[in-house]
Amino acid sequence: MVGMIRKFYVSVRNKRKVFVIGMNKTGTTSIKDVLSNAGYLVGDQRIAERMIHDIKNKDFRPLIRYCHSAEAFQDIPFSIPGVYKELHKAFPDSKFILSKRSNADEWYNSLLRFHTKRFGKRGLIPTVQDLKEADYVWKGWMYEVDRLIFGDHDLYDRAHYKKVYCDHINEVRAYFKKTESLIEVDVKEAEDFKKLSKFLNFNTKTQTFPHLNKT
Repeated sequence: MVGMIRKFYVSVRNKRKVFVIGMNKTGTTSIKDVLSNAGYLVGDQRIAERMIHDIKNKDFRPLIRYCHSAEAFQDIPFSIPGVYKELHKAFPDSKFILSKRSNADEWYNSLLRFHTKRFGKRGLIPTVQDLKEADYVWKGWMYEVDRLIFGDHDLYDRAHYKKVYCDHINEVRAYFKKTESLIEVDVKEAEDFKKLSKFLNFNTKTQTFPHLNKT
């Protein structure tokens, strides 16, 4: 039994690393489930989420060290714009999945619904104080992450948030333009599941993305 377990982990650890770099609320949890079912060792998300101060200070060394602990990664801090460049430099043979929605409005509405349900009071859109008091990773973590991604702008400003979302997609496309390291995925599209399985060369019993972490 020990030999079988050791053999399994050796085969898993030889996989090329996979980073899901689409912004949150683009089906990243569903993709994580697919990767796990395909045999990838998925990183402990809570450990990575605690590295936002390092990311803010442009110190990517702790994140790179952490990435040696697993093979597939998603959500914060991997979804933060610009982080993918450091990951690609450190792991040039890795593959990157740009998860996205059909349009920016759909993404923004999903984000707003999720935050309202999770952090708002009495069904209202969260205020700055609500996010500062939200006790997720630590108290105020949600507010810090929002500022890190969207900068010093009005909270939930639709036009600005959509611009950050679209800029991230366009910058990722430009960065990986001359490589074959990137695939774009919309989890609502069954055809994209086939594209992803071909991109990563895996087979699963299911042929569509699961609908997880829905608001």
